[in-house]
Amino acid sequence: MYIRKYSSEQDDENLMKMIEDEEGWTYAEKETSEKYKSDLAQSITYVAYEENELCGYSRSVRDGDFYIYVCDLLVKPSHRGKNIGRKLMECIYNDFPDHVVYVMSDVDAYYEKQGYKCVGSIFEVPQEEKNMVKLENEAYEVIIQHQGAELISFKNKSDGIEYIWTGDAKYWARHAPVLFPIVGKVVNNTYRVGDESYHLNQHGLARDQNFELIESSKTSASFQLMWSQETLVNYPYRFELVITYGLSGSELSISYKVINHDEQVMYFNIGAHPGFNCPLAENETFEEYAIIFEHNETVKRMPLNKDGLLLRDKIAYLENERHISLNAETFKNDALIFEDLNSNRVSLINKKSGRGLNVDFTGFPFLGLWTKPEGAPFVCIEPWYGHADYTDFNGDFREKEDILRLEPKEIFTCQFSIHVEK
Repeated sequence: MYIRKYSSEQDDENLMKMIEDEEGWTYAEKETSEKYKSDLAQSITYVAYEENELCGYSRSVRDGDFYIYVCDLLVKPSHRGKNIGRKLMECIYNDFPDHVVYVMSDVDAYYEKQGYKCVGSIFEVPQEEKNMVKLENEAYEVIIQHQGAELISFKNKSDGIEYIWTGDAKYWARHAPVLFPIVGKVVNNTYRVGDESYHLNQHGLARDQNFELIESSKTSASFQLMWSQETLVNYPYRFELVITYGLSGSELSISYKVINHDEQVMYFNIGAHPGFNCPLAENETFEEYAIIFEHNETVKRMPLNKDGLLLRDKIAYLENERHISLNAETFKNDALIFEDLNSNRVSLINKKSGRGLNVDFTGFPFLGLWTKPEGAPFVCIEPWYGHADYTDFNGDFREKEDILRLEPKEIFTCQFSIHVEK
């Protein structure tokens, strides 16, 4: 399914036929059809297609720089229940993010179900609704916010189990941020490219930027962040970052695409930082859970100093083992960081019930595990391309260890996935 702006030349015939077939809609009648076609062309009109079949549309009017009024919203009966109406509404939110959106409704029950607020005889779209995208299938629901294109919910619809960390600011106010164009910290939050110095806070700038929704369906959504004069102040490359979410059964895939639109070689790191509720249910404890690798591992951890920078001397951690027990001591020395693991999957599992999830991080050379040491009820499983600076790093971004290098017009892609185990 795809949605685009209405074109009278391409859409009139199909749209009038759909309206004609809808009981109670008179816009396609001989007396009104030509006038309505003119209104469609002058309004903010979107059309939805599925396999080249027009299956829905919306028509809205703009009142200055403050308000949008949705006058018509229709989905073919054969295509209802697929979130097409919601996706049509999201096009309006995305194209007019600073406007208050009202719906002129004669189907109140539908908009009440969507959580819209009744204001007299019309409905107001809540601000939080405008800033989020929902994906769902028969069993699971996913919510992504535009800020940072950040995953904020992955929920089992049957039992209500929420897998993504709630973002409780008492512990950690984020959910699952993207890390770009750095992973971790750079020394003194400063780095150099040539003779110029730049400032970047931990994990980079993308997580705090507003992404644009560029494509969506009931089970997938793609968000785009483009370079701007603002981003060039802290990161001197003309980049494009696209994050795509896809829900299939009990698995959510998250893919990253980085494009170099500059005329020079571009340097960057990228990673994921999803937090997972632990425990997942109220009658469980943090200590009942364990991190379990796909294969036995003999590996050292890469330690951090108190400023979040890497130390050179690695510390022995696992010796032909798969399990990491979770307790108050597990993260007392900050994150557990591993390089070149044998495993491509790692699970967060309740040892008693088997309830949990796994993360497939195939291709990612580094994996971080982290939570706050003060009894925080979540665990982050973080696939990375790159890492924080070493304490002795000289600051030249182009010489940073494990930095990614992208030629002009080249594209870098990677993907990880989250799979519910039980």
